[in-house]
Amino acid sequence: MAEILADQYVKSYGFKVDISGTAAADSTEGAWRSVRHSGLRIEEVAVTTGPDQNQQMTRGICDWGELTLVGAVTAGRKDMLSWYKAMQEKGKDSDCYKDVTVTLLKTDGGDMRTYNFLECFLTSYQLCPLNSDEQDVEAQETVTIQVGHSDNFLTA
Repeated sequence: MAEILADQYVKSYGFKVDISGTAAADSTEGAWRSVRHSGLRIEEVAVTTGPDQNQQMTRGICDWGELTLVGAVTAGRKDMLSWYKAMQEKGKDSDCYKDVTVTLLKTDGGDMRTYNFLECFLTSYQLCPLNSDEQDVEAQETVTIQVGHSDNFLTA
């Protein structure tokens, strides 16, 4: 029997993230180290059975999941803090909700697949501990964004 290596099923992809109203994805201030999406969850609310024994499903909650982004902290990178501050101080829809586009890249750098996450809002902002004893350790920020919905996640 042939030996199966774990790396055999791993593919490397690049990605870029565009967040409306923030630095461009190809700029230093708009680049991210990692992106993670928790996925889609759909629940049925109720199942009713009529006199003819046909079942009727009632649509339930559709949770588009969360995006988690991790990126380097730089002197000019302030978009996520500005978003958080605007949500807290202003609270208007235009301050709270942003559209996020995640594009997977081919190995040659070309676009492979794009996911649009719409009406997203920030749910968490964290900085790594700033008291590291290690040298040359880059400070990172981690943001968690709740996805409102997507117009192409299921069709992309």
